[in-house]
Amino acid sequence: MLIPNRFIKLEFNPATDTLFIEWPNIHDYTLYELRFMLTELIDTVRNYDIEKILANSRKSAVTLPEQEYSVIVNQFAKDLSTTRLQKFAGLRPALVTARKQPKRLPMR
Repeated sequence: MLIPNRFIKLEFNPATDTLFIEWPNIHDYTLYELRFMLTELIDTVRNYDIEKILANSRKSAVTLPEQEYSVIVNQFAKDLSTTRLQKFAGLRPALVTARKQPKRLPMR
């Protein structure tokens, strides 16, 4: 069952009581929309009495500074804790990191 939302794709499976979320791109110029979307998401979790969320952020990009994003995510977590939600799982992109090669010390 698709749940109408203007900013993100929400799909609810009543058989498993799981809400599937396609996480959006998050940029500094979308902060107002992000806060509005998270408030609507909390309301959806309450209204549908959702117990599980699976959030897919594999295709989303976050360009906010880490500190700002952390404040928003922490508030979202606090708001979710006031609902009946029992489990939250996220799919994230695979992190590709280059290994740092150790510096070689000059031979004496």
